[in-house]
Amino acid sequence: MILKPIGKVAAQALKAPSTLQFPEEKELFTDNYRGVHRLDMKTCISCS
Repeated sequence: MILKPIGKVAAQALKAPSTLQFPEEKELFTDNYRGVHRLDMKTCISCS
């Protein structure tokens, strides 16, 4: 019962950090990345 959480904590502690040191390190995007979603209020139908 106590070993399962300890195992999860140990596994997480051994992983590399997932943060980037921005702006020195930049995130690499794949070729099919289309960019950030943008809301245009003129074309928005309010999901109805």
